Amino acid sequence: MQDEKAPETGDAARMRAWLEGVGGNLFLGEGKLKSVKISKKGTKLTLVVKKKKDKLASQSTTA
Repeated sequence: MQDEKAPETGDAARMRAWLEGVGGNLFLGEGKLKSVKISKKGTKLTLVVKKKKDKLASQSTTA
């Protein structure tokens, strides 16, 4: 578990800084975050999250 006071680095830190700057918030598991892009003007934030694996395709069972 990550310490609340530990400094953030990378995409998670950029996302949090941008959201605080525009007065918003978002709760997203940082493990699911793939990348963060901020527009040149700083008005748009693009979040790319990891695709969830389909468990049903790999778990075929017969009754």
